[in-house]
Amino acid sequence: MRVIFHSDGPTLLRRAGAWLQEAEAENCYLLGTCGSPTSGASGPDRLFLTLEDGDALVGAAMWAPPGPLVVTQLQEAAGPALVEALRARGAALTHVSGPVEAVERFAALWEAASGSRAVVAMRQGLFQLARVRPPRPAEGHLRSGGEGDLPLLADWAEAFAIDAGLPAAQHASIRRASAQWVKDRSVALWEANDKPVSMAVALGPTPRGIRVGFVYTPPAFRNRGFASACVAELSQQLLDAGRRFCFLFTDLANPTSNRIYQAIGYEWVGESRLVRFEPRTS
Repeated sequence: MRVIFHSDGPTLLRRAGAWLQEAEAENCYLLGTCGSPTSGASGPDRLFLTLEDGDALVGAAMWAPPGPLVVTQLQEAAGPALVEALRARGAALTHVSGPVEAVERFAALWEAASGSRAVVAMRQGLFQLARVRPPRPAEGHLRSGGEGDLPLLADWAEAFAIDAGLPAAQHASIRRASAQWVKDRSVALWEANDKPVSMAVALGPTPRGIRVGFVYTPPAFRNRGFASACVAELSQQLLDAGRRFCFLFTDLANPTSNRIYQAIGYEWVGESRLVRFEPRTS
């Protein structure tokens, strides 16, 4: 079993892109992130790697601190090799994310090797949409976020991170990401009475699809259909622009969001898991 480190995301994709595309929905985060000019760029602490048994690919992973290690499905023999390679690189992991079986296997191995304690931070549902079912009409309309929205978008991005229970170490980078959303024209705002009331962001295009994320509605504007309308219209725009699929991750502990996404056409693909590593207390 070999662990091969690559210089950046695009280099990983040249080696493993076709393999990752065999399960495009399941691997949408890795495909989209590695292909991004910013997220897939090389960095002093970033790791992009494949796991190979002879000539066969048996897994892939990336780590861009302070985010989690993101893994694909892993053959059983790949887990120990991955842990050993990361430990040799001095990786101080705080989280791991990916398909349930792979994450559980890796977390148990990392827990034993590092002396940390693995705790499930979030159970996530992965959904895919190929056709939008229009929701009940909501007051307002969709528009692109612009530079004038940056202070609001930064605050909403951080509020989303807090609501989602994302690691505090990621909050600053998530706030900064809002500027890139505006630059890329990837953030959509639902506006009612001349006021933004909900947002969603198109992220990480894959060969046939794109991910919708950072769906956020402030508490004062919830339960009015704004998030459903925002996600539905953004998803339709993405399909109209040539994407065959839209992908979306949800927190399975939030039944409301899971229900509204399925109502507009998002269909279940599988479960993902986010596990946090904590120091053991005596």
